[in-house]
Amino acid sequence: MTVQTRLAELIEHGAAIQLTDPRITLTLAGALWLIKPRRLRWCAIFPEHQGHIHETRYTRTEIYHGRDIAFHQGGVMVAYVCPYEEGPLPVEEVRVALARWRDLLGKHGNVAEFAEFLAEA
Repeated sequence: MTVQTRLAELIEHGAAIQLTDPRITLTLAGALWLIKPRRLRWCAIFPEHQGHIHETRYTRTEIYHGRDIAFHQGGVMVAYVCPYEEGPLPVEEVRVALARWRDLLGKHGNVAEFAEFLAEA
């Protein structure tokens, strides 16, 4: 399995992205793999404007323990994606927020608008 396929599966399930600097964890809404330079463009659920789109540069990725994805820049881990249940956020709060996000995304062409929002950052 590729890291791209695994990331798509994690987002479909519900994923937490943990950054190391600053140390923060958010519920992942979507991501794009970009090259030259290598980076992951991503945003958390309920983005309000383009400022909520982030890009994390990396030099290497790995699927960790067959489940999670680690992003490394040089020899340092800069981000980690895992199922939300395994992250540090309160599971029930994330579950409710994901349900609200997915309900909103499913209305009025929002899926296409969100894809454009992420791509055009």
